[in-house]
Amino acid sequence: MTVVQAAKRDDAGLAGLDPRLIAEPGREPAWGGLAIDHTILGARRRPIESRHISLNPFSVLLTLRVAEGAPRPLALLVMPMSGGHALMMRDLAAGLLETHDVALLDWVNARYVPLTAGRFGFQENVETTIAALRHLGAGVHLVGICQSGAVAALAASALHQAGAAERPVSLALLSSPIEPLAEQTRVSSLLAFTARSWLTGSMLSPVPRAFAGRGRMVYPAELQQARLKLYLKNQLAAGTAVGHKITHDDGLEAEHFPFLERATRLKDISGPAFTESIAAIYHDRVLWSGGFRFAGEVVRPRFVKDLAVMTIEAEGDDITAPGQTVAAHRLFARVPDGLREHLLLDEGSHFSAFHGRPAIEEVAPALSRFMTAVAP
Repeated sequence: MTVVQAAKRDDAGLAGLDPRLIAEPGREPAWGGLAIDHTILGARRRPIESRHISLNPFSVLLTLRVAEGAPRPLALLVMPMSGGHALMMRDLAAGLLETHDVALLDWVNARYVPLTAGRFGFQENVETTIAALRHLGAGVHLVGICQSGAVAALAASALHQAGAAERPVSLALLSSPIEPLAEQTRVSSLLAFTARSWLTGSMLSPVPRAFAGRGRMVYPAELQQARLKLYLKNQLAAGTAVGHKITHDDGLEAEHFPFLERATRLKDISGPAFTESIAAIYHDRVLWSGGFRFAGEVVRPRFVKDLAVMTIEAEGDDITAPGQTVAAHRLFARVPDGLREHLLLDEGSHFSAFHGRPAIEEVAPALSRFMTAVAP
């Protein structure tokens, strides 16, 4: 059903993107939830209980469980450090809630984090993910999405190497740049060959005085949105799967949560987190090189044996092309074949892993089946 119509060119030069559905970054809150208040179990509508805690000033851990129901196996989704809000993961989370309880590790809009809170970079990103797993306890299924796939892989590996009781049962990686060189895209090539000094000098700026984080160096939402709008306009003009989402929104309750509004709701990213993530994943390739340490120990995914691993890619992904994520099965080389699975979506885009029909009808059910099959 068409719920969002492309608009004619407007004064802002949006070239087909409905300006009414483009968020204003300066008004974005510190963080936002998933706006899910119920799920359907069997034929019954069951209310969802939502709670959140702050692990540190830069993060929020949100949990969603069926109210007054017995605890179910828990899936922890880790938001990528890409500026998006939790609402982008709403379709995937809603699908998983049919069989599992869901937790979401989200990142606070850095413009609201005062300088006194200290720094937050790639190391802290991984450490916070580990802290979330430890808070949730044993038996969690960990899901890394886009950039957070590398973070999730390192967090899972660190806990498994340490023999921690809170090590995750499984690791699912959705459209994640685990091996960016496996099948390069314009995005992965650009990131791989862009100097970190240029990123720091050209992409980062201090938070304005009007916000609590005044003076903190961030990758600002306004700059992110300018680049994103150009990408979306090009996708619309080319008639790609992403462009089709703009004109024929297939998301859950699209009339209330339109894709374009969700995609353009952006928040400031901590400067060190932005530049160090690119350096770690694309330049230093720490997943493969052994260049990441936790608690003084080198983290080596290839030593992990008892972690179930699932990878999901989309055929039409022009950001993280097929091949980049499935490489995780080479990374976790000692995991038995019986604990592995790969899903390739025949159609779709980078967004298909967590938004719209593919996420609801293919990804969430496949993830649910996998997590159920490997549960202890």
